[in-house]
Amino acid sequence: MTIKTEQKLKIHQKILFGIGDLAGCLSNTIIGFFYLFYLTDVVGLRPAYAGAAILLGRIWDAITDPLIGNISDRTNSRWGRRRVFLLFGSIPLGLTFFLLWTVSKNWTQFEMFIYTTITYIIHMTALTSVMVPYQTLTAEMTNDYDERTSLTAYRMLFSILGGLVGVIVPKLIVDGYSSDIKGFLIMGIVFGISVGLAPLFPFLGGRERGKPIKSSFSVKKDIKTIWENKPFRFILLMFLMTWTAINLLEAMFMYFFKYWLKLDNQFEIIVGLIFIVAAIFIPFWVKVSKHQGKRRAYILGIGFFGICIIGITFIQPGMLVTTFIMASLIGIGVSAAHVIPHSIIPDSIDYGQVQTGEQREGMYYGVLTFLQKVGTASAIGISGMVLDYVGYIPDTVQSSQVLWTIRILLGPIPGIFLLIGIICIYFYPIDRNMFQEMILEMETSKGEA
Repeated sequence: MTIKTEQKLKIHQKILFGIGDLAGCLSNTIIGFFYLFYLTDVVGLRPAYAGAAILLGRIWDAITDPLIGNISDRTNSRWGRRRVFLLFGSIPLGLTFFLLWTVSKNWTQFEMFIYTTITYIIHMTALTSVMVPYQTLTAEMTNDYDERTSLTAYRMLFSILGGLVGVIVPKLIVDGYSSDIKGFLIMGIVFGISVGLAPLFPFLGGRERGKPIKSSFSVKKDIKTIWENKPFRFILLMFLMTWTAINLLEAMFMYFFKYWLKLDNQFEIIVGLIFIVAAIFIPFWVKVSKHQGKRRAYILGIGFFGICIIGITFIQPGMLVTTFIMASLIGIGVSAAHVIPHSIIPDSIDYGQVQTGEQREGMYYGVLTFLQKVGTASAIGISGMVLDYVGYIPDTVQSSQVLWTIRILLGPIPGIFLLIGIICIYFYPIDRNMFQEMILEMETSKGEA
């Protein structure tokens, strides 16, 4: 029997879908690189309060992920069950991003903490309402093993390019004003508009093959369904470890360059180099995935990434050439971290469809991002508290204890997370042959229905 896979996507569909990731990558990159620094060094919020605000916001955000995923699974509208969220979520997303950068340094510590927590929660809720349905489109738009990698590659190309813009341009905007407060405010306006427009592109170019499910919402049933999906359990932990490492790396990068390497004036150039190399190597990892399989590609790419980020912590101040070389190597690993994990997720979700007969992409992506955000929130929130505990003081020469803490949080800790991710993917059972068998079984079930 011939295994039926859907017609390959057109290039313009992949491009429009890929542009949509700018909503999440611009927001997450700018927040990841600059928000903790903005709160502690610009408006003067104590690191412990800043870390706690981000932690609370992320936990709330994580709770809403499964909820939005389940709602989108059951949504029935003229625009489909996923794309309708992209249409109506765009304006709230852009507006709430702007509000993040409106903290007044004239407020008390408590007032800043409350305002930061509330605005962060609101923005994360808006981001979830857009990004969870958007992510499910990877599984909705095609059921072809390699086409999903190609679609993910287009998405990650825009994600990396957006990350490049999100790292370089905000600092350029801020540096263009004598007041950092005003600079960050203008930056919030510029990128609030950009973040708000991005979801409209996949709304126009996306397609959906799934139909709304009719079963009632049940947390107990969802937990049981996920737990019985063994491949997805491995993917959950792998994805959690990968992006916790990346988010912790992002949060510490500014501190590492400013206080250890004393290269804050080279920050945009070095980080820009990382993203440029990452974008260039996307086709490389697509080919590795196609020829070696997704599992082996992940082990190779993330293993290399882990070695590089641990290695960068050994660079000493003044080693500019070495810093640029290591940044280039890190870019190769960043490319793998963007492409491979996201291309694996839909395959494990299809395994669940084979088990249950239901298309529950929203539930799976909701739970996935729930655990991811809890993990990353804990890592970033705790890192802020750790900096406060070891005596971090903004805009001054740091003690050796603080410098060692920054280096450890930048390299060895993320390296451990990546190692756990590699162990998880080693036991992941779905390869190309098993995937083809799953597609055959799903097609057979449809024919019998």
